[in-house]
Amino acid sequence: MEILRLCAISVVTALSAVLLKQYKSPLAVPVTLTGGCLLLFYTIPYLRDAFLFAEAMSEKVSLHIPFMDALLKVIGITFITECTAALCRDAGEGALAQNLEMAGKLIILGISLPLITSFFETVITVIP
Repeated sequence: MEILRLCAISVVTALSAVLLKQYKSPLAVPVTLTGGCLLLFYTIPYLRDAFLFAEAMSEKVSLHIPFMDALLKVIGITFITECTAALCRDAGEGALAQNLEMAGKLIILGISLPLITSFFETVITVIP
């Protein structure tokens, strides 16, 4: 029933922001950002559970730890970047959100390069 709490937070935040925007109150943006942060904080335990599950599965299938570490880092970077970019957009900072998303993609590329290199090395050894 956690979703009901999250929906209630979203509805209260949205209604508060709409009411504040009608009166051109400068509090509308902080209210929206606070609601977004609350949603993020309430969902962090689920993200932690997903990481623990992925770690347990990697041990069961004997997946190399560096590969799983990179995968978990990429997933974490993706979630954090998307949530933060959405908060930036809510604050009216679309350009900042785009720059943040680009930075996240570049970091993911940097983390993925060793995996891509390993993949190509494996392909090269298999193909004569």
